[in-house]
Amino acid sequence: RVLSVGWALVKLHDFQIVRTGRELSISRGLLTYLRTSIPLRRIQVVTITERLFHRALDRAEMRVDTAGGSPEEEKGGVGHQRIAPIIRKDAVAGLLSEILPGIDLGAVEWQPVEPGGWKRLAKIYLLIALAIVVSLVSLGGPGWLLAALVVAPAALINAKLHVKHMGWALTEEMVLYRSGWLRRNVSIVRHGKIQALRLSESPFDRRCGMAALGVDTAGAGSSSH
Repeated sequence: RVLSVGWALVKLHDFQIVRTGRELSISRGLLTYLRTSIPLRRIQVVTITERLFHRALDRAEMRVDTAGGSPEEEKGGVGHQRIAPIIRKDAVAGLLSEILPGIDLGAVEWQPVEPGGWKRLAKIYLLIALAIVVSLVSLGGPGWLLAALVVAPAALINAKLHVKHMGWALTEEMVLYRSGWLRRNVSIVRHGKIQALRLSESPFDRRCGMAALGVDTAGAGSSSH
């Protein structure tokens, strides 16, 4: 952890983000100086992330997905770019307004997902928990059956909280989606940036009268939210 913090100080030394006209310019680095320019028109999705330590320190992270990024870029370049690796929560609104004028997260009316969805997730998590307990018993003996007293309730709580913190919202210009309770993510995309909608229904979905709706953009990658 200490080495990770030290490397972050080297990599993000003198970090600056500046808006010049219709571009964002990002510069940083102590040993290797890097400068990146991102045209605002290429930004497809803005994602705000709050990990557990972020919330404890009243901080967040902001990143953008851009169109036209190569596979190499998606691994850390322009295609999937952290424009604010760490930012104060009270500064998020100001930076967001520079990228997506007209959005006010405080005024967004969030809609919940299907509340009963946690039961379906719980079944999956319990199967995973069962596999873990069986592996522990096979390796360490029957005494590890006591692990089920911890793993099973944790699986149920995780499913409940996961669904509780999921939500979506629509404004006149944008679609918003949030998820996660330990690591919280909020993603925002303009209607005009949507490339495709994906409606999926598995046999289990149809049995429960549920479905999933996905939004794809030109800059979507494997790590997109």
